[in-house]
Amino acid sequence: GDWWNEPAAIEREAEGSRWNASAEIDLLFADRWGFSAKGGYKKEGFFPGAPMDSGAYVGFGLRGSF
Repeated sequence: GDWWNEPAAIEREAEGSRWNASAEIDLLFADRWGFSAKGGYKKEGFFPGAPMDSGAYVGFGLRGSF
């Protein structure tokens, strides 16, 4: 989880504190290849790798380990 105070920016005024909660899993199915998944929920505002709007988000992909 994350908690922060969003600073003012040209695009929008600061509106106080923001938060983000997420869970992530990485599974290797073989010596080098696997699967990665992430899901979470955040309040409106900027957080790297998440949408600007509030709400739930998910992401997944293949993983290679070399």
